[in-house]
Amino acid sequence: MNMTHYMELLAVNQPWNLIIFMAIPIILAETLAITEFYLLFTRKFEGFVFYLNKFSGIAVGLYFIGIIAYIVTQVVIPITKAG
Repeated sequence: MNMTHYMELLAVNQPWNLIIFMAIPIILAETLAITEFYLLFTRKFEGFVFYLNKFSGIAVGLYFIGIIAYIVTQVVIPITKAG
């Protein structure tokens, strides 16, 4: 069966690549989305949910920067060099 490079990356080092490249970013992004909706509907811009939103936004941003750097250096550059 043909797989994309991303699916192959997820399948290679089971379950670690699946956790690193799929589970953690999805959990952080979903936490950010849910807390954003909560803050928009309740207008409570202080407290635990506000700080959870702030933390998850910063964490998911930094995490994605790390994932992009890893994928570019370990996947994209070798593919382009191989032709």
